[in-house]
Amino acid sequence: MAQAPDINSYAKIRITAALERVCRTTWPYESEGFLATNGGFCALNETFSVLLSRGSVVAVETPTATATLDILERLGVKIIPVVCDADGPCLHSLRAALTHEPAAFVFQPRVNGITGQSVHPERLRAIAETFSVKPLWIIEWDALDALSLVPPCSLGKWHPYYTVHIRSYSKSMSPDLRLAVVSASSEVIGKIQEFRAFGAGWTSRILQETTAYLLANRTAQECIQNARSVYLNRRRCLFEVLNRYNLSVDRTGSGLSLWVGVDDEKKAIDFLKENRIIVSSGSKHSLVKSSYIRVSYSNLEKDYELIGNLIVKSASYA
Repeated sequence: MAQAPDINSYAKIRITAALERVCRTTWPYESEGFLATNGGFCALNETFSVLLSRGSVVAVETPTATATLDILERLGVKIIPVVCDADGPCLHSLRAALTHEPAAFVFQPRVNGITGQSVHPERLRAIAETFSVKPLWIIEWDALDALSLVPPCSLGKWHPYYTVHIRSYSKSMSPDLRLAVVSASSEVIGKIQEFRAFGAGWTSRILQETTAYLLANRTAQECIQNARSVYLNRRRCLFEVLNRYNLSVDRTGSGLSLWVGVDDEKKAIDFLKENRIIVSSGSKHSLVKSSYIRVSYSNLEKDYELIGNLIVKSASYA
Protein backbone atom coordinates (compact mmCIF):
# COMPACT_ATOMS: atom_id res chain seq x y z
CA MET A 1 0.00 0.00 0.00
CA ALA A 2 2.93 2.31 0.57
CA GLN A 3 3.67 2.11 -3.16
CA ALA A 4 0.58 4.17 -4.00
CA PRO A 5 1.21 7.27 -6.12
CA ASP A 6 2.14 10.42 -4.18
CA ILE A 7 2.15 8.53 -0.89
CA ASN A 8 4.42 11.15 0.70
CA SER A 9 2.70 14.17 -0.79
CA TYR A 10 1.02 16.90 1.25
CA ALA A 11 -1.65 17.29 -1.44
CA LYS A 12 -5.10 17.25 0.15
CA ILE A 13 -6.76 14.66 -2.08
CA ARG A 14 -10.42 13.80 -1.65
CA ILE A 15 -10.15 10.07 -2.33
CA THR A 16 -7.68 7.79 -4.09
CA ALA A 17 -8.61 6.60 -7.57
CA ALA A 18 -8.49 2.95 -6.49
CA LEU A 19 -10.87 3.45 -3.55
CA GLU A 20 -13.36 5.52 -5.55
CA ARG A 21 -13.34 2.97 -8.34
CA VAL A 22 -14.15 0.00 -6.11
CA CYS A 23 -16.74 1.95 -4.09
CA ARG A 24 -18.66 2.92 -7.22
CA THR A 25 -19.18 -0.76 -8.08
CA THR A 26 -21.38 -1.27 -5.00
CA TRP A 27 -22.72 2.25 -4.36
CA PRO A 28 -26.54 2.45 -4.28
CA TYR A 29 -26.80 5.39 -6.69
CA GLU A 30 -24.76 7.43 -9.17
CA SER A 31 -23.08 10.26 -7.29
CA GLU A 32 -21.07 13.20 -8.57
CA GLY A 33 -18.44 13.21 -5.87
CA PHE A 34 -16.70 10.95 -3.34
CA LEU A 35 -14.60 11.72 -0.29
CA ALA A 36 -12.67 9.52 2.15
CA THR A 37 -12.91 10.47 5.84
CA ASN A 38 -11.53 9.23 9.14
CA GLY A 39 -14.50 7.07 10.12
CA GLY A 40 -18.29 7.30 10.13
CA PHE A 41 -18.76 9.73 13.01
CA CYS A 42 -16.04 11.96 11.60
CA ALA A 43 -17.99 12.02 8.34
CA LEU A 44 -21.23 12.85 10.17
CA ASN A 45 -19.57 15.64 12.14
CA GLU A 46 -18.04 17.19 9.03
CA THR A 47 -21.28 16.89 7.05
CA PHE A 48 -23.39 18.38 9.84
CA SER A 49 -20.89 21.21 10.35
CA VAL A 50 -21.02 22.15 6.67
CA LEU A 51 -24.75 21.81 5.98
CA LEU A 52 -26.33 22.87 9.28
CA SER A 53 -26.25 26.15 11.14
CA ARG A 54 -26.86 26.81 14.83
CA GLY A 55 -30.57 27.05 15.55
CA SER A 56 -31.65 25.10 12.48
CA VAL A 57 -34.08 22.18 12.73
CA VAL A 58 -33.09 18.58 11.92
CA ALA A 59 -35.38 15.55 11.67
CA VAL A 60 -33.72 12.39 12.99
CA GLU A 61 -34.97 8.82 13.02
CA THR A 62 -35.31 7.40 16.51
CA PRO A 63 -33.73 5.34 17.94
CA THR A 64 -30.32 6.26 16.59
CA ALA A 65 -26.67 6.27 17.64
CA THR A 66 -25.95 8.33 20.75
CA ALA A 67 -22.96 9.98 19.05
CA THR A 68 -25.23 11.27 16.27
CA LEU A 69 -27.40 13.03 18.82
CA ASP A 70 -24.37 14.32 20.71
CA ILE A 71 -22.87 15.90 17.57
CA LEU A 72 -26.14 17.58 16.66
CA GLU A 73 -26.65 18.90 20.18
CA ARG A 74 -23.11 20.27 20.23
CA LEU A 75 -23.81 22.14 17.01
CA GLY A 76 -26.84 23.77 18.63
CA VAL A 77 -29.56 22.48 16.31
CA LYS A 78 -33.11 21.56 17.28
CA ILE A 79 -33.76 17.83 16.86
CA ILE A 80 -37.21 16.57 15.83
CA PRO A 81 -37.69 12.81 16.27
CA VAL A 82 -39.11 10.59 13.54
CA VAL A 83 -40.38 7.35 15.04
CA CYS A 84 -39.85 4.03 13.26
CA ASP A 85 -41.73 0.77 12.91
CA ALA A 86 -40.65 -2.57 11.46
CA ASP A 87 -40.46 -1.06 7.94
CA GLY A 88 -38.45 2.05 8.81
CA PRO A 89 -39.28 5.71 9.51
CA CYS A 90 -43.06 6.13 9.82
CA LEU A 91 -44.57 8.40 7.19
CA HIS A 92 -46.98 10.11 9.56
CA SER A 93 -44.13 10.95 11.94
CA LEU A 94 -41.93 12.15 9.08
CA ARG A 95 -44.69 14.37 7.72
CA ALA A 96 -45.26 15.81 11.17
CA ALA A 97 -41.54 16.55 11.44
CA LEU A 98 -41.61 18.29 8.06
CA THR A 99 -44.11 20.85 9.39
CA HIS A 100 -41.19 22.22 11.45
CA GLU A 101 -39.36 22.92 8.16
CA PRO A 102 -36.17 20.96 8.97
CA ALA A 103 -32.98 21.65 7.09
CA ALA A 104 -32.13 17.94 6.96
CA PHE A 105 -33.32 14.42 7.64
CA VAL A 106 -30.82 11.98 9.19
CA PHE A 107 -31.37 8.22 9.05
CA GLN A 108 -29.86 4.80 8.36
CA PRO A 109 -31.58 3.32 5.28
CA ARG A 110 -29.74 0.01 5.15
CA VAL A 111 -29.65 -1.15 8.78
CA ASN A 112 -30.35 0.78 11.93
CA GLY A 113 -27.27 0.10 14.05
CA ILE A 114 -29.32 0.18 17.26
CA THR A 115 -32.34 -1.97 16.38
CA GLY A 116 -30.94 -4.02 13.50
CA GLN A 117 -33.99 -3.21 11.37
CA SER A 118 -33.85 -2.22 7.70
CA VAL A 119 -36.00 0.16 5.69
CA HIS A 120 -38.42 -1.74 3.45
CA PRO A 121 -38.01 -0.82 -0.25
CA GLU A 122 -41.63 0.37 -0.50
CA ARG A 123 -41.19 2.57 2.57
CA LEU A 124 -38.01 4.02 1.08
CA ARG A 125 -39.87 4.86 -2.12
CA ALA A 126 -42.69 6.47 -0.11
CA ILE A 127 -40.17 8.60 1.79
CA ALA A 128 -38.64 9.66 -1.52
CA GLU A 129 -42.07 10.73 -2.77
CA THR A 130 -42.64 12.70 0.44
CA PHE A 131 -39.46 14.68 -0.17
CA SER A 132 -40.46 15.42 -3.76
CA VAL A 133 -42.87 18.07 -2.47
CA LYS A 134 -40.22 20.08 -0.66
CA PRO A 135 -36.58 18.87 -0.95
CA LEU A 136 -34.21 19.05 2.02
CA TRP A 137 -30.78 17.65 2.83
CA ILE A 138 -30.87 13.87 3.26
CA ILE A 139 -27.99 12.58 5.36
CA GLU A 140 -27.72 8.80 5.28
CA TRP A 141 -25.40 6.57 7.25
CA ASP A 142 -24.52 2.95 6.45
CA ALA A 143 -22.53 1.92 9.52
CA LEU A 144 -22.42 -1.85 8.96
CA ASP A 145 -21.81 -2.23 5.22
CA ALA A 146 -21.39 -5.93 4.33
CA LEU A 147 -22.46 -7.10 7.81
CA SER A 148 -25.97 -6.18 6.74
CA LEU A 149 -28.31 -8.74 5.22
CA VAL A 150 -29.83 -6.26 2.79
CA PRO A 151 -28.08 -4.70 -0.22
CA PRO A 152 -27.01 -1.04 -0.28
CA CYS A 153 -29.91 1.40 -0.63
CA SER A 154 -30.31 5.16 -0.69
CA LEU A 155 -32.71 8.01 -1.37
CA GLY A 156 -29.98 9.25 -3.70
CA LYS A 157 -31.67 7.12 -6.35
CA TRP A 158 -34.47 9.72 -6.39
CA HIS A 159 -32.77 12.81 -4.93
CA PRO A 160 -29.06 12.65 -5.85
CA TYR A 161 -28.36 16.37 -5.43
CA TYR A 162 -29.77 16.56 -1.89
CA THR A 163 -28.37 13.23 -0.66
CA VAL A 164 -25.20 12.77 1.39
CA HIS A 165 -24.50 9.05 1.77
CA ILE A 166 -21.91 7.85 4.30
CA ARG A 167 -20.58 4.30 4.40
CA SER A 168 -18.30 3.24 7.23
CA TYR A 169 -15.92 0.30 6.91
CA SER A 170 -14.83 0.22 10.56
CA LYS A 171 -17.37 -2.34 11.80
CA SER A 172 -17.15 -4.66 8.82
CA MET A 173 -13.34 -4.70 8.43
CA SER A 174 -11.78 -3.35 11.64
CA PRO A 175 -12.49 -0.69 14.27
CA ASP A 176 -8.90 0.47 13.84
CA LEU A 177 -9.32 1.00 10.11
CA ARG A 178 -11.00 4.35 10.90
CA LEU A 179 -12.24 4.93 7.39
CA ALA A 180 -15.54 5.91 5.79
CA VAL A 181 -16.50 7.14 2.33
CA VAL A 182 -18.94 9.97 1.66
CA SER A 183 -20.83 10.57 -1.57
CA ALA A 184 -22.64 13.79 -2.42
CA SER A 185 -22.88 16.47 -5.09
CA SER A 186 -19.57 17.97 -6.17
CA GLU A 187 -20.61 21.18 -4.43
CA VAL A 188 -21.17 19.53 -1.05
CA ILE A 189 -18.03 17.39 -1.31
CA GLY A 190 -16.06 20.56 -2.02
CA LYS A 191 -17.49 22.27 1.07
CA ILE A 192 -16.64 19.30 3.29
CA GLN A 193 -13.12 19.21 1.87
CA GLU A 194 -12.69 22.91 2.62
CA PHE A 195 -13.90 22.34 6.19
CA ARG A 196 -11.37 19.52 6.61
CA ALA A 197 -8.54 21.95 5.86
CA PHE A 198 -8.89 23.15 9.46
CA GLY A 199 -8.28 19.63 10.77
CA ALA A 200 -6.91 16.44 9.26
CA GLY A 201 -6.81 17.88 5.76
CA TRP A 202 -7.05 14.46 4.15
CA THR A 203 -7.37 10.80 5.05
CA SER A 204 -4.32 8.56 4.98
CA ARG A 205 -3.62 7.29 1.47
CA ILE A 206 -2.20 4.13 3.01
CA LEU A 207 -5.52 3.40 4.74
CA GLN A 208 -7.44 4.27 1.59
CA GLU A 209 -5.35 1.94 -0.56
CA THR A 210 -5.64 -0.79 2.10
CA THR A 211 -9.42 -0.43 2.10
CA ALA A 212 -9.56 -0.52 -1.69
CA TYR A 213 -7.48 -3.69 -1.70
CA LEU A 214 -9.68 -5.39 0.91
CA LEU A 215 -12.89 -4.44 -0.89
CA ALA A 216 -11.63 -5.98 -4.11
CA ASN A 217 -10.04 -9.05 -2.50
CA ARG A 218 -12.18 -12.20 -2.63
CA THR A 219 -10.61 -13.80 0.43
CA ALA A 220 -11.17 -10.70 2.53
CA GLN A 221 -14.80 -10.42 1.43
CA GLU A 222 -15.41 -14.10 2.17
CA CYS A 223 -14.05 -13.48 5.65
CA ILE A 224 -16.55 -10.64 6.15
CA GLN A 225 -19.39 -12.81 4.83
CA ASN A 226 -18.41 -15.49 7.33
CA ALA A 227 -18.42 -12.91 10.13
CA ARG A 228 -21.91 -11.83 9.06
CA SER A 229 -23.09 -15.45 9.30
CA VAL A 230 -21.56 -15.79 12.76
CA TYR A 231 -23.29 -12.63 13.99
CA LEU A 232 -26.61 -13.74 12.50
CA ASN A 233 -26.33 -17.08 14.26
CA ARG A 234 -25.62 -15.35 17.56
CA ARG A 235 -28.66 -13.15 17.00
CA ARG A 236 -30.81 -16.18 16.21
CA CYS A 237 -29.65 -18.12 19.28
CA LEU A 238 -30.43 -15.22 21.62
CA PHE A 239 -33.70 -14.42 19.84
CA GLU A 240 -34.94 -18.01 20.24
CA VAL A 241 -34.56 -17.84 24.02
CA LEU A 242 -36.28 -14.46 24.28
CA ASN A 243 -39.06 -15.47 21.88
CA ARG A 244 -39.74 -18.63 23.86
CA TYR A 245 -40.84 -16.42 26.73
CA ASN A 246 -42.88 -14.16 24.43
CA LEU A 247 -40.49 -11.24 24.76
CA SER A 248 -41.09 -8.94 21.81
CA VAL A 249 -37.93 -8.59 19.71
CA ASP A 250 -37.28 -8.25 15.99
CA ARG A 251 -36.76 -11.58 14.25
CA THR A 252 -35.68 -10.47 10.80
CA GLY A 253 -32.99 -7.87 11.51
CA SER A 254 -29.22 -8.06 11.26
CA GLY A 255 -26.29 -6.13 12.65
CA LEU A 256 -24.80 -6.44 16.10
CA SER A 257 -27.56 -5.76 18.63
CA LEU A 258 -31.15 -6.45 19.69
CA TRP A 259 -33.64 -3.76 20.75
CA VAL A 260 -35.60 -5.15 23.70
CA GLY A 261 -38.66 -3.58 25.30
CA VAL A 262 -38.72 -3.66 29.13
CA ASP A 263 -41.16 -2.50 31.81
CA ASP A 264 -38.63 -0.33 33.63
CA GLU A 265 -35.43 0.58 31.81
CA LYS A 266 -33.35 1.55 34.85
CA LYS A 267 -34.37 -1.46 36.93
CA ALA A 268 -33.70 -3.80 34.01
CA ILE A 269 -30.21 -2.36 33.53
CA ASP A 270 -29.41 -2.53 37.26
CA PHE A 271 -30.69 -6.11 37.51
CA LEU A 272 -28.55 -7.24 34.57
CA LYS A 273 -25.52 -5.38 35.91
CA GLU A 274 -25.87 -7.24 39.21
CA ASN A 275 -25.69 -10.43 37.15
CA ARG A 276 -22.55 -9.25 35.31
CA ILE A 277 -24.34 -8.35 32.08
CA ILE A 278 -23.89 -4.87 30.69
CA VAL A 279 -26.48 -3.46 28.26
CA SER A 280 -27.09 0.00 26.88
CA SER A 281 -29.91 2.26 28.00
CA GLY A 282 -32.51 2.72 25.30
CA SER A 283 -33.18 6.30 26.36
CA LYS A 284 -29.63 7.23 25.28
CA HIS A 285 -30.60 6.36 21.71
CA SER A 286 -34.16 7.66 21.64
CA LEU A 287 -35.71 11.11 21.44
CA VAL A 288 -39.14 9.92 22.50
CA LYS A 289 -40.24 8.52 25.85
CA SER A 290 -39.78 4.76 25.80
CA SER A 291 -38.43 1.87 27.84
CA TYR A 292 -35.89 -0.26 25.99
CA ILE A 293 -32.48 -1.79 26.38
CA ARG A 294 -29.95 -2.38 23.63
CA VAL A 295 -28.34 -5.81 23.88
CA SER A 296 -25.12 -6.31 21.95
CA TYR A 297 -24.48 -9.94 20.99
CA SER A 298 -21.37 -9.43 18.84
CA ASN A 299 -19.07 -11.13 21.38
CA LEU A 300 -21.62 -13.63 22.68
CA GLU A 301 -20.31 -17.12 21.94
CA LYS A 302 -22.14 -19.24 24.54
CA ASP A 303 -24.52 -19.18 27.54
CA TYR A 304 -27.44 -18.04 25.38
CA GLU A 305 -29.93 -19.79 27.65
CA LEU A 306 -28.53 -18.27 30.82
CA ILE A 307 -28.19 -14.75 29.43
CA GLY A 308 -31.50 -14.91 27.61
CA ASN A 309 -33.32 -15.95 30.79
CA LEU A 310 -31.77 -13.06 32.69
CA ILE A 311 -32.83 -10.61 29.99
CA VAL A 312 -36.38 -12.01 30.17
CA LYS A 313 -36.42 -11.53 33.95
CA SER A 314 -35.07 -8.01 33.60
CA ALA A 315 -37.83 -7.09 31.15
CA SER A 316 -40.50 -7.46 33.81
CA TYR A 317 -38.32 -6.65 36.81
CA ALA A 318 -40.08 -4.13 39.00
